[in-house]
Amino acid sequence: MKQCVFALVGFGMLAGAACSHASDLGKVDQKNPPSREELKAPKSDKGIEIVRLRGPVSGTAKIEPPLRVYVLVNPLSNKDTQDVWWVQDAQFADGKLTGTCQFGEGAAGIGEYFAIIAIATDKPYSTGDMITGLPRAALYSKLKIVKRE
Repeated sequence: MKQCVFALVGFGMLAGAACSHASDLGKVDQKNPPSREELKAPKSDKGIEIVRLRGPVSGTAKIEPPLRVYVLVNPLSNKDTQDVWWVQDAQFADGKLTGTCQFGEGAAGIGEYFAIIAIATDKPYSTGDMITGLPRAALYSKLKIVKRE
């Protein structure tokens, strides 16, 4: 398990700490969304990054308007929110994505797995929006799974 100590991210201080490095989502260049099989909580913590309530993310994308880049989080451990995604606080400029993700609310989410993905789409979203299903006409980063301590 990768353990993180939280720090400051470019545009603001993280409450409750975050990884000293941002969770790297890589490039937003995948043409297909993650499969249903990928969107399941892992059977073990091996290779899974450990996060706290909030944590920084980063990535890259080569896009042109009208596309916009967003970071989405899904609580994989909660069957009631299967394929429900929350839009996170993220900034995109000069091909670089930075943001802060929230994994649960207070004690809710401790010990749970979360999926993180960046998308590029022409659909407008705002931080905090809840989306059922990933948009089809989009580009995606690779899926990142983390576990909240």
